[in-house]
Formats: sequence, C-alpha cells, structure tokens
Amino acid sequence: MTTSGERGATNDSNTDLRLAAEYSGLTGGSGTRYDRVRPSRNIRGSDVNDPNATDASVLAIGPHPDGGRFPRWTLRADVPDRPLPQIPEYSCLRAPISLELDGNVDEKPWPWSAPFVHIGTGDAVSHLSRVALLWNEEHLYAAFDFIDPDREATATEPGTHVYEVDTAAELLTAGPTGYHEIGVNSIGTSYEVDWRWVAPLVEHADYEEIDRLYRLPNYLYYAPRSGERAGRVGDLDFRLSGLVHAEAWSDRVGGIGWTVEMALPWSSLDEILGFGEPVRSGRALRVQAMRARPTPEGSGRTECWTWSVQGNANVHNPERWTSVTLVDEVATS
Repeated sequence: MTTSGERGATNDSNTDLRLAAEYSGLTGGSGTRYDRVRPSRNIRGSDVNDPNATDASVLAIGPHPDGGRFPRWTLRADVPDRPLPQIPEYSCLRAPISLELDGNVDEKPWPWSAPFVHIGTGDAVSHLSRVALLWNEEHLYAAFDFIDPDREATATEPGTHVYEVDTAAELLTAGPTGYHEIGVNSIGTSYEVDWRWVAPLVEHADYEEIDRLYRLPNYLYYAPRSGERAGRVGDLDFRLSGLVHAEAWSDRVGGIGWTVEMALPWSSLDEILGFGEPVRSGRALRVQAMRARPTPEGSGRTECWTWSVQGNANVHNPERWTSVTLVDEVATS
C-alpha cells in the first residue's frame, strides 16, 4: 500500500547507479584498494551486512585534528550485499501557494509518506514518524510529523549535531554533484552539512573547486566505497542561504509529539545538487528522511528510523534513498 505522495516502489538497487555515476559515468573498475589506507582505529569488526549492527556504519576512522570535533576522514559502510526492501518512489506535488511556515502541519495539504521504519531491517517502529514534500519554482518544502513522548530537547547551540543528544528530524537531498544534510530538534536547534562528490570534479578538471574543498577550515572526508575512484567532502560549518524551518509541539489522539516545516531555496540548494538548469516538473531527486535519537546514555550510538531502508546503520548511501520526482499536480487538502 502507498500513501498520497508515493507511487509504489522499486527494488532495483543492484542496477541503480550511485548518484555521481548516474550523471557523469563515474562507475569504478576493479574497486578501491583499502589496503593502501591505514586507519588509526577499526570499529569492532562490525558485519556491514547485519541490519541490526548499529556500529556497522563506520568501518574506520582517521586522526582527529587538534581540538576538532570530528576526525579528518572516515570509511563508511557500503550498501550490504543481500536482498533489501524496495526503494520508495514519491511524486512531489506542487505547493498550492507560497507556504507560510509555522510548524503547524495540519493547516496545509502535506502529502504524507508511509511511516518510517528501522533503518537496517525495515521493521515497524514504536512511534509514528513520517515526512511530506512539496515544491514550487522557489523552494523545496518538507514537513515532519513525529509522535514523541520524550519531545523535550536540550541542545541549544547552533551547529550542534542534535541527533547525538536529542531526537532529531533529518533531511538529506541529493543531486548529480552533491547532497545537503540538515538535522533539527524539537526546539529548532539545527546543523547542516554540504556534501560534494570529488570524482565528478576530477572528471571535469574542476581544480578550483577541489582546492576550495580542501581549504575548508572544518571538513570531513568520507573515503571512497568499493567501485568509487574518490570519496566526498562535507563542509561541517555550512549554512544554506535562505533556509527556513519552524517547529511546533502537538497533542493528538496518537500521543504527544512535535512537527517541523522547512523551506529550502532552490537558488542555494542547486549550488550543491548541480543540476545546471532551472527547476521544473520532471526533475528527479534522491531524498532520505530520518528520525534519529541517541540510545541510552553512555552507549554512544544513535537509533535511526528512515523513509527508505538502508540495509545497515549507514544513512550516507544515496542509492538507497527514496526516488522523488517533481510533478505539476497541485496538492489539495
């Protein structure tokens, strides 16, 4: 069964090329030689094919810069080599008007997704969590709806990776050259990351952009996965110009919770996504939406529920994200 915006699904994950490869032909050959990389620490030998292995997201970690919150690089788990649930497909409807965001999702015609599921297994989860998308020529709009008995939040410092301390609504939006990540808690504290694939820059000899990435004062490099010739760079200090989000607490029959509404300007977002043409009906995106929260104090792990199943704990495999297409149909109540 599908819900309002969803158009069924596809399970073609084995032939579905990675985002960078889809647009620039950058599929690898014999694979990446990780024996040339000497990680400073290995992560407990996790089985990346185990959907319940919450520590299987990161396989190796590089050194931490002096005083840095994050290591200089990590090696993330690839999509596991086993059958996975189907990838959802979603028709993103037009917003009927320019939306005024206040966090009150019941006042707008949001076409809700199916409920989120466990990131690794696709199993049902304990509290309703869902997302909806709309668009017009100016913005990509998103809304989250969470039932959350523990909706209180503690992180207040802008830029805090809120999923480490609070329940967070996470939106990841990908295009040909990169993807944008934002996470926000119930009181509006947020962080963002601008992720850029390096291989297309090398392919197009864009050395100016490569130089810019490696001069960033605070970045994280994800090492290439098998079959990739280069990885991706994340700007940890990034803020998307013009982005707006609003949160509200809700009380409903299903329980207490909270909601988020976001507006992401295409003019800023497309600098990351790299489509190179004005937004119009028919544009295809990859989008992942996630509810993330820390597991019991002291474990150092994060519990994740997602729109599309990743197969393990690594949300940063865009080929497993929901396939979203912008359509001309206007959303109605």
